[in-house]
Amino acid sequence: MTTTTKNMQSGEEQQVKSPHQAPPMPERGGEVKSSPGTQLVSFGERITYTFAHGREVGSIHFDRARGEIFYKGHNIRNMDLEEWQMQVMEGLRKTLGMQEQGKRFAESYGKTLDKIILEKNRVAK
Repeated sequence: MTTTTKNMQSGEEQQVKSPHQAPPMPERGGEVKSSPGTQLVSFGERITYTFAHGREVGSIHFDRARGEIFYKGHNIRNMDLEEWQMQVMEGLRKTLGMQEQGKRFAESYGKTLDKIILEKNRVAK
């Protein structure tokens, strides 16, 4: 899968191979398919990752200053994410670590994701 990254401040775009191949999302009444193609855009302390997965187009928005992750505009702290959605979140962690533009977000995104997962697991018990 190829990911396009764009720095909103400089306008530079870069094509890089992504280690993340999103697992197929079940579709109603049809064959399970996964659509390649993602985009990573950063601006200041924020990064947005858009992707196509099955019949779904989604986005993950990470606000490093606030320590929040949003999926399709909703704070993941307030959502019950399906396993495939969590796999996309984990895939973004790997993608950030491999891309020059994403490296400055990789550690803080990973820590924030781990913290939210831990909090959600505590509440579930």
